[in-house]
Amino acid sequence: MLPVSTLVATGAMLGGIGGAAMFMPIFLIIFPLLGPEFTIAGPVAAIGVAMISSVFLLN
Repeated sequence: MLPVSTLVATGAMLGGIGGAAMFMPIFLIIFPLLGPEFTIAGPVAAIGVAMISSVFLLN
């Protein structure tokens, strides 16, 4: 997750948008492709996890 987070944070800073906007599609589309143990409960859970991730990226 660290390399993905680094790329997302860099892209978000270069683009001037929030990192959560870029993390949400990763959690909804890419993580379920990795296997059943990586599924997110739904869009609301993905938004919550993306917001928590962006808090740690900002600090």
